[in-house]
Amino acid sequence: MSELNSTISSEQEVEDKKRLNRLKIIFPLYNFTTAGYFNLEGYYLTFFLTNVYLFSVNQTAGLALISSVLAWAFAPIFATFVDRFKFKQSKYWPWLVMGFTGVLGSLMLIMSIPALAGGKNLSSLVPLVFVLIVVVRLSEQLMNVPMQGMFPKMAKSPGNRQYFAVSRKVGSELGKALFGYILPLALVAFTAASSGNEYKGYMIAAIIFFGLPLITGWILALFGVKGSYVEREGIADVERAKAKKIPLSAALKTLFTNRPVLGLFLFFTLHKTAFFIYVAYGTYIFTYILDINLLGAFFTLFSIGAVAGALAGRIWTKIFKESKRSCVMAMGAHVAVTAIIAIFFKGLSTPVFLGLFAVSTFFMGYVRKLGSTVICSIS
Repeated sequence: MSELNSTISSEQEVEDKKRLNRLKIIFPLYNFTTAGYFNLEGYYLTFFLTNVYLFSVNQTAGLALISSVLAWAFAPIFATFVDRFKFKQSKYWPWLVMGFTGVLGSLMLIMSIPALAGGKNLSSLVPLVFVLIVVVRLSEQLMNVPMQGMFPKMAKSPGNRQYFAVSRKVGSELGKALFGYILPLALVAFTAASSGNEYKGYMIAAIIFFGLPLITGWILALFGVKGSYVEREGIADVERAKAKKIPLSAALKTLFTNRPVLGLFLFFTLHKTAFFIYVAYGTYIFTYILDINLLGAFFTLFSIGAVAGALAGRIWTKIFKESKRSCVMAMGAHVAVTAIIAIFFKGLSTPVFLGLFAVSTFFMGYVRKLGSTVICSIS
C-alpha cells in the first residue's frame, strides 16, 4: 500500500512539474497580449463612446461612476464567495473563462456593432452599450479575483515565484510599450485598408487586440490551470474554509469593516471614474474646441505618456524612497498639472496643451501602476 502511495505521489510530482513548465510559457504570453486590450480599452473606448455612439460627456461620466460603483460593491462580495465555493472538480478555471469572455467579448461587440450596423442609428444603441459596459466591469471581477487567488499557488520555490512575478511585470510593461506605439498606427492602417471606413477600422482592431488576449486567456484557463496543482490546492482551501463553519454573513461583515480593503476599492472606484472623465473631456476639447485633426496625436501622446509613467516607476520610487510617498507625490503632480490645464486653458496653444496633457498622463500612468500596492499596504 505504501509503495502504491509512493508511486502515485511520484507520478503527481512529475505531472505538477510538467504543468508548472507549461504555465511558465503561457503566463508571460497572456500578460503580454493583455496589454493590448488595456491600451485599446483604456485610451480609445471613451472616444468611441462619445464620437461614435454619441454619448454626451455627462452620460460618459455617469457611466464611469455607475460601473465603477458596481464593481466596487461586487468585487469584495464575489471574492468572499469564491473563497467558499468550488465547482465539481475545480475552483478557478470556469470563472476565468467566464470573465475573459464577458470582458473581451463585450468590448469586441461594442467596437464592432457600428461596422456591422453600417453606421446607422447608433445613438439609439446607447442603452445596449451602457449594459455591455456594466457587463465588462462585473466580468472583470470574475477574471481578476480568481487570478489573484491562484497566483500565489502557481509556484512554491522562491525562484519560481520570482519568475512569475518578473514575467508578469515584463510581459505587461513590454506589451504596454509596444502596443502603445502600434495601436494608433494600426487604427490608421486598418481604416485605410477599409477604404476610409473608420467603423471597420475599429472593428478590425477590436477583433485583433481583444481577440488575442481572449484566446491566450482561454489557453491559460483550459490548458494551464484546469486539472493542475493550482486547482487541487484551491479546492483544498475551500474544504478548509467550510470546515471552519464561519457564516457567510460574518465573513462579509469582517470584509466591510476592513479598512485596507475598503481603502483599496474606494481608491480604484474614484480613480477609475476620474480617469474616464479625464479622457472624455480631453476628447471633447479636441473634437469641438481645438483641432479635431490632432485627436490622433492626442491619443498617441496619451498612450505613450501613460506607458512612460509606468516604466519610470522604479526611478520615481527611488527618488521618494517609499511606495506610498511615491504614489502620493505622483498623484499630486498629476492633479497639479491637470489644474494648470484647467485654469489657463484659454491661453494655451495647442502644442503646449498637448505637452501638458502628456505630462499629466505620465504621472497618471505611474499612479495606475502603483496604486494597488500602496493601498494594500495601508494598515
